[in-house]
Amino acid sequence: LAQDLPFVSSSLQFLDISNNAVGEQGAKHLANYLHTLSNLESFAISQNELGSIGVMLIMKSLSRLSSLRCLSLCEEKLNATGAGYLGEGLSSMGHLEELNLFACSMGVDGVKSLSLGLRKCCSLRVLKLSFAHILDSGMKVMCTEVFPKLINLVHLELQWNGLTRDSASYLSDSI
Repeated sequence: LAQDLPFVSSSLQFLDISNNAVGEQGAKHLANYLHTLSNLESFAISQNELGSIGVMLIMKSLSRLSSLRCLSLCEEKLNATGAGYLGEGLSSMGHLEELNLFACSMGVDGVKSLSLGLRKCCSLRVLKLSFAHILDSGMKVMCTEVFPKLINLVHLELQWNGLTRDSASYLSDSI
């Protein structure tokens, strides 16, 4: 798949290659090409077993696209390292409007790593973090370090994260 993408028109605006077996090697091929899609507005690469290195390569390429508005990496099972690479890429994507990380299972350490870049996405309007396993301590990080910076956020999904009343308190204080 990745080897055939150079034949795709550079006018492409939407690309969804979710639910395939791209893996780390495919991510390497994609990364060499994605940044040339100067009109790409929406990219979904969910459930492809990219691994941390694959996420890093994809994000380095995507961070060069000023046209990208929507990114979906659902069910990629990000660990703290992968979430950190995602955060690094996001740090130069202030134009991103929608981020879907449904079921990425990044955990508290992943949320902490992600938050460093996510707080720079000031255009973000939609953030989907359901099934991320962020727990109360991760929610505290998001509420103190990220949500106050996301002034355009209008849609937030946090289902199934093991949140308690402490998280409800953090959230009510931050929005």
